[in-house]
Amino acid sequence: MEKIKDISTYLTINTKILVNVLSGNYRGIYDSRIEDIHNDKMKITIPSQKGIPFPLSPGSKLEVSFITPMGRFSFNSEVIGRTRENIPLLEIVYPEFLRRQELRRFFRVEARLKIKFRTIDYIEKDGAPEMIKKEYDGIIKDISGGGIRLTSDIQLEQGQAIELDMSEAIGTKFDIIARVVHIYNNDDKSEVGVEFITIKETDRDKIIKYVFQRQIELKRMSK
Repeated sequence: MEKIKDISTYLTINTKILVNVLSGNYRGIYDSRIEDIHNDKMKITIPSQKGIPFPLSPGSKLEVSFITPMGRFSFNSEVIGRTRENIPLLEIVYPEFLRRQELRRFFRVEARLKIKFRTIDYIEKDGAPEMIKKEYDGIIKDISGGGIRLTSDIQLEQGQAIELDMSEAIGTKFDIIARVVHIYNNDDKSEVGVEFITIKETDRDKIIKYVFQRQIELKRMSK
């Protein structure tokens, strides 16, 4: 974990952030965005979850995190007040430094989530290719913003395209197209590494949020 004091290079207005509330009545992880930055404080949108705002009280302790191509960044802060401009905002303490964690493109965590997936194959019919889809159940063993590790009862092949129903993790049904990029040895089940090929950025953001939440859960369980 690297400490960074040149904060302005990485922390900018309009950055989407996740706010982990560590104290008070609304403990949990919420979406927010940086609206303004001053020398000793920042203004952020009211943290929300599924569109519901949570107006945190002054004194609430926070861990704020965000992700960029340069890594995952986090810092500790505290709510110092509320204000209203065009929209209601929270004022929080500007950090003295950032913590940076290098990413292997996307951070990955262990999970056990049910998933449905469809294989995509083609057959020739009347001289033209016809798409054939078959649906199966599986389990996600780990997950990141770039892909999953999947176990199932059927044998998948390297490079095979599949459609993913990730309702349990992020509530989206068969909107993600992926491909098998790695085959793992497993005597009991088929186990493969899957890379997302076509995915909405809003869905990727939901997966990254789930990964952050899961990481915090695993840390708590290990204490």
